[in-house]
Amino acid sequence: MSIYGKTLFFKRGITVTLFLNFACNLHCAYCTNRRFGEVKSKTMTLQQWKDRIGEITRTFKVKEFYITGGEPTLSPYFSELVDWLLYRGYHVLVFSNLYDVRAIEECQNFYRLKIWATCHSEDDPLRFNHAYQEIKDSYEVQVGEIDSPGKYQYFEYSRLMELEKDENLKVNSLRVAPDGALYLSCWELLKDKTCSKD
Repeated sequence: MSIYGKTLFFKRGITVTLFLNFACNLHCAYCTNRRFGEVKSKTMTLQQWKDRIGEITRTFKVKEFYITGGEPTLSPYFSELVDWLLYRGYHVLVFSNLYDVRAIEECQNFYRLKIWATCHSEDDPLRFNHAYQEIKDSYEVQVGEIDSPGKYQYFEYSRLMELEKDENLKVNSLRVAPDGALYLSCWELLKDKTCSKD
């Protein structure tokens, strides 16, 4: 087991997924984020991301941050945000198709940073393999595919404090859209009987 896994295993708190954007270099028909991307939400600035993360970490104890998109390396402040989170002691897991390896290489090479690289059917396997070979010796990179994240329910930020105090609601994770909107994964909503686990 890696150091990342060992230290994270004993760390308590929630997981926060940051959708930096819905832009992507690929257009996979099966993309689970396409329905969100169809809504043309604006993307926050780096400072707005820091402010939103600050609001969340003041309300919840956060175990780790997942950074995704779209393709997160397309964000102009990708490496700066990753470094900012690492500097504050968080574990960071980046989901990427390795489109911009240089953006990843600009991040601190730190044991709390892990890359989950996915090669999709719409991608060029030779391009992906070249990118993977370029960073595999410098960063902890795992290659694979992820399951569908399921359904989400949107809620206003003003409800965040209520969620923390609600004994009937178990909050294990939050999702933050590019415009700052907050979502909970559906199976974590114990009060909402209309949602069922996929």
